Amino acid sequence: LQEMLEDEAEVKALCNRNKLASNEIDVPVVLLQSGKTFDLDFSVKVNTEQLNVSSGGSHLLGIAVRCSEYFAAITRTLLVNPTNFEKQAYAWMYSLHKKVA
Repeated sequence: LQEMLEDEAEVKALCNRNKLASNEIDVPVVLLQSGKTFDLDFSVKVNTEQLNVSSGGSHLLGIAVRCSEYFAAITRTLLVNPTNFEKQAYAWMYSLHKKVA
């Protein structure tokens, strides 16, 4: 995604399709975190360490996008080959989220 946004031709095509000026679109945050170094803050510094997603575990994927005056951020938890403990922890957190939200 970052490479696409650095490609002027891609940005121009995206803006033309959506009737936007090139300065109206920005992706200020793209996160992929894993292992034991999670930080749930969008201002976390990018780590250049390679992630081995295929080996399993819990992974956080987050992205923030600004388009004109609209700003949206979304984060998802990806469980790859989760252990029973990870499944139970996720189910508990999900049920807690449903009660609070």
